[in-house]
Amino acid sequence: MDRRDFITLLGGPAVASAAGAMRSPAGDRGRRIGVLGNAPGPSQDSLTEGLRAVGLIDGQNIAVEWRWGAGRPEQRRPELAAAELVRLPVDVIVTISHRVARIAREATTTIPDLSLPQ
Repeated sequence: MDRRDFITLLGGPAVASAAGAMRSPAGDRGRRIGVLGNAPGPSQDSLTEGLRAVGLIDGQNIAVEWRWGAGRPEQRRPELAAAELVRLPVDVIVTISHRVARIAREATTTIPDLSLPQ
């Protein structure tokens, strides 16, 4: 089993479970997952595939907010990307590295986070 299959197998159901367990404070806005990472990559595709495998499709029955802390021309800091997710607000924050998991935990104590393996 390669890394992508592992993340898909583990990540999709874990995020689906976390998002499904959350009750939306705004009632009608639907579920929203925030994803915080360093830069887009294979983890993004794997997470999307994992969510789809459990029936969660971005733009249809769930909203996925992707935020990257690096990899853009302006080199956004992960702290700023985490703060954006908190302001939206999202129901859960999925992190794609231990470093950004720590940053997400510093940004909020009220939104649960889930760190995916790399």
